[in-house]
Amino acid sequence: MRVRHRRHLKDPNDNRSNHLSSHITPNHLERAAAPQLSLDAHFPLEFDPDNFIIRIAGPETVCLAPGVPFGLSFFASAFFEFELIGYTFAYEEQSHTIRGKGFPGSHSVCIAPGHCMKPGIPHLYVWVLLLVSSAVADVNFNRCLTDIQSGNYGVDGLLDNDGNPIPPNGKASDATAVTLELCYRACGRGSESFSFPTFAQESSAWLVPWLALLSQLPFGANDLFENANYIIMAVGSPTLIIYSLSLSAINTHWIGRLFDTAKRYPNRSYTARAFNALQHCCFYLEPSDVVLASIILLPQNDAWWEGLVKALEVRRHGWTISAFVNLMWVLIALILTIINALNSPNQDSNANGQSIGLLWLWLYPVVVGWIVLSPECDRQWLETQLLLAGSKAVIATDTPDQFDKCPQNKHPITLCKPGTPSFLKFPNDDIYRTLPIFDFARVYWLNQVVLDYFQSYHSVTEKAHAHGLVRGDGTIDNRHRSGTKDVIVSCCYRETPLEYQGDSVVGRILKASIAALVVQWGTTASGFLVIYFTPAKGLGCRSLCFLLYGLVSTVAWWCMVASAWLAQRSSAWPGPRPAVEITTKTLPHIEVPLIAIPMPMPVPHLPSYPPLTYPSSESCLLSETARANGNTALPNHDDGFAVWSRCFSRAGKTLAFLNALFLFGFCLAHLGNGFSNCWCNSSYIGLRSHAYMALVFPDSDFASLRTAWGGAIFLGISISSLFAVLIIFAKKTHYPD
Repeated sequence: MRVRHRRHLKDPNDNRSNHLSSHITPNHLERAAAPQLSLDAHFPLEFDPDNFIIRIAGPETVCLAPGVPFGLSFFASAFFEFELIGYTFAYEEQSHTIRGKGFPGSHSVCIAPGHCMKPGIPHLYVWVLLLVSSAVADVNFNRCLTDIQSGNYGVDGLLDNDGNPIPPNGKASDATAVTLELCYRACGRGSESFSFPTFAQESSAWLVPWLALLSQLPFGANDLFENANYIIMAVGSPTLIIYSLSLSAINTHWIGRLFDTAKRYPNRSYTARAFNALQHCCFYLEPSDVVLASIILLPQNDAWWEGLVKALEVRRHGWTISAFVNLMWVLIALILTIINALNSPNQDSNANGQSIGLLWLWLYPVVVGWIVLSPECDRQWLETQLLLAGSKAVIATDTPDQFDKCPQNKHPITLCKPGTPSFLKFPNDDIYRTLPIFDFARVYWLNQVVLDYFQSYHSVTEKAHAHGLVRGDGTIDNRHRSGTKDVIVSCCYRETPLEYQGDSVVGRILKASIAALVVQWGTTASGFLVIYFTPAKGLGCRSLCFLLYGLVSTVAWWCMVASAWLAQRSSAWPGPRPAVEITTKTLPHIEVPLIAIPMPMPVPHLPSYPPLTYPSSESCLLSETARANGNTALPNHDDGFAVWSRCFSRAGKTLAFLNALFLFGFCLAHLGNGFSNCWCNSSYIGLRSHAYMALVFPDSDFASLRTAWGGAIFLGISISSLFAVLIIFAKKTHYPD
């Protein structure tokens, strides 16, 4: 191998460098087939990975080994440029020394891959080397622009910011951009040096306010790891948390309208509010027919409903001073930084943080939405409130006007736990998590429980109105809300199926999906457009990272949605309530008997979907006999659905975690000049052979740039604002009187 010194770094005119020349020519080199490689100490060298890499093996030793690209930062303190001609066989060991007359010290070239590179850690060496080389081999684009405009490189490769060559008779000082080849030659292949003042200014304006706003997301899980996982999932997949927020708002509106369609009944307002407050956890109604009928029909339980709602809503604070101030601070900071960015031409526009700020815009409406909905996430607190309230409920007996307290193990509403109760076993544990980002996993179960209750509730109200048991104002006289347990149970079943025409669960999922995708890609597109229309206009490193972030976020969301659907379709999912035999009963004060005819549950959604209800232990829903007789509308699928549900859930969480790490790394690299190099700034990924780099932005060019930026900013802000407004209106549900 021959190593030839070209120029000394400290002083190109130093006479000592003219005396320095060293030739090393091992006999084992095949010089004819060897490529010529030029190493500039200002940037990492890129070449065929079949040749070798260089790493620091000692204070003054450089090791060459095959297999990985490298950066020659070690020579930066001594030399400016070298030429390496030739390459070695993979496992021959040779060592030579480079010495120069008048140059202090020496450098050893060790040709020994097996000795220099230890198995299992070569990539660690490469990453450390790249970090060191980028810190040492810096690029100064200001100095590069001065050299180019002074005419040191002629006029070949000089362009304007649209990529058009300057006229042959033009002056080099008129150039504002250069081709990628000229950029490499004049500026080098490295990145600009890290500037802490610039990084601090940009990150404090565009990134830090968003990180602070993360604290306003609803926490409350009793496990610190779950709370941390929740934040990582939200950052890694904004699509998922927007989807869960949209589902919660849509379900809130749906439940209110559902009970509003029923005729007036004393406790229907409290019933709707209780279900809305409990939609952020997995709960079940006591499967006993007597308990269910008692909490619907008996007037003594109206106070229980009222107390339950007040207990559940006592910690739903909504807007607080701290939340309002934090949101206003972020809003003011965003407005000021946007105004400053649109009125301050900057030749470092590629590294400015406005695109980062727009990428995080999804967080603002999400925080506003969760503040408006105020979900309660503390599982232990919810269990305590349900236990306290459940102890006050009463159930009917065989004797009219005599009631028993609910047994401790048969409270009307109870939270589900893994393995508890024994007759409810879900194939995926996501449904048990009380953090609001997991609302997507409960949408089918919430629909099932609410419609099961509403079926019985609607039957009671219809029969009461049909038999004239209402006052002039439409309310039901409490004298007609009594009877033995057999009587009140018979009142809770309909003779004909209930044809509910409201939103189906599929329709609500579709609406939430559209909202999530629009907000995710609206904010991602706004940040993408800022980078894309910054010269050189095209797809580059930064804009590609934006697309990758949005794509992985969407794929993670899709995995979680598929996981919830597969869980609902699996045989492990609780089946519906089968037909039950109820003896004909006569309600006191009513001449016409109320007969409960055995019937399946109504189908309130698509005809192809099975009715969604939940089991009754007293009706032996989980018995093998019930399943064998076909008393379940869900096909008895193989447990493969449950297995795939868990696989998709883990895949979605993994993608969200990796995407969150990618986002933080991308933001730091973007604001810290990690992408500020010829290759990234030239949009080579999209422009290819037409790639060029803009070095300066004149006022005339900045006017059109401002227009593109303004349009992108308007897109992101308008979509985020519209989504926040829709969530606020969805929360303002009209609960029935």
